[in-house]
Amino acid sequence: MKNIDSVKCYDRENFGNYKPLLTKPNLKHLKDSEEVLIYGFSIPYIKTCIGATKKCIKYCMIAKGNFKIYPNIYQGYEQRYLYTLEDNFIDRMGYEIDNRKVNKKRIEFIRLHISGDFYSEEYKQKWFILMQANKDVKFLFYTKALCFNFDMFRALKNVGVIQSFDTKFSSKLNPDYSIAKVFKTRDMIPENYVDCTNSDYLAFKTARENKNIALIEK
Repeated sequence: MKNIDSVKCYDRENFGNYKPLLTKPNLKHLKDSEEVLIYGFSIPYIKTCIGATKKCIKYCMIAKGNFKIYPNIYQGYEQRYLYTLEDNFIDRMGYEIDNRKVNKKRIEFIRLHISGDFYSEEYKQKWFILMQANKDVKFLFYTKALCFNFDMFRALKNVGVIQSFDTKFSSKLNPDYSIAKVFKTRDMIPENYVDCTNSDYLAFKTARENKNIALIEK
């Protein structure tokens, strides 16, 4: 494992027959297209959601809709999880960030963990190295894994860190930083919250300003 205190970049290998790990922008992310295309990286829920409460698991959107109809989606999450365990995950992902293009546009924004979460300190450190080495790419993630310290992520201007309110580690919630809560309707959202339901780009900007985030229940 590379030392995160000294590494400023990673080895950029040529992976030959490379299989992309990032998913293309979906319909929600295309709403942000005037700003930037947002790619996603997901891994299996439950087994990696170490901070999830019983309520969160019961109502998890990943277990519903298309995720239930098309089991290959979850199989893809499992495959990505296995890649995260490999020693060359940092180099593999770095190669994709450097070389992948859609409509001649390079990757500029990555949303982590639409499914899944940070499940270990080592996995967390792998992403930190990638974020530190790609300061021209924006990264956004919501997390319930507040057993981990994310201060080093917050110090990077290209990273948006959002604490999820419904977490096993509620005692670790820090009111000085962005916290996301889910509301049933828009009229229930307090004035000091920003509705980021339809825009991860807005969520990134809101997180960088340390403001609280509202999401509408689906």
